[in-house]
Amino acid sequence: MNNIKYLLGLVVILCLLSMNSFNYVRDTKMSTKSKDIIGSYMKSNDKKIFDDSIAMIEIPKISLKKYLYSIDSNKNNIDINLEIMKESDMPDVKKGNLIIGGHSGNSKVSYFNNLYKLEIGDIVNIYYEDYVYTYILVDTYIDDKDGRITINRNYNTEVLTLFTCKNNDKNNYLVLIFEQRIVDDN
Repeated sequence: MNNIKYLLGLVVILCLLSMNSFNYVRDTKMSTKSKDIIGSYMKSNDKKIFDDSIAMIEIPKISLKKYLYSIDSNKNNIDINLEIMKESDMPDVKKGNLIIGGHSGNSKVSYFNNLYKLEIGDIVNIYYEDYVYTYILVDTYIDDKDGRITINRNYNTEVLTLFTCKNNDKNNYLVLIFEQRIVDDN
């Protein structure tokens, strides 16, 4: 009987060690890969602009890469850039929601003009504090433009909400809900 308890305990310990080793390797690999991606992007852009920003959003399907600024920055303004809403959490907050608004239309600040082209399963990357946070589109819907946005989201995971005026309809918002995923490029 004691041998069985001993073997069972040994199996449990080995399982826990294996899980911890896997998490360590995965996190180290993600951190190194993220730093390489962010570093190569910074080399190809104006570092002075990047130093003033806190993050960058990348939406590969619509070829959008745009710097994001802190909520207190005068550059965090929908009339000149994309805007992180004050109710937002950054990507590293457990079960948080990063909420970003932008203009659509045909002006030079209509950075979200092509959001309507995104489909369920498309990705958005947020580069923040030496990590790349990848989000997958899980829902899109229209909401009345009444000064508030209804956010229908999963409260058990980290979320990214993007919104803009619906193209050719200034009375409604187009809202896109993304959920954070760990993506393994292997």
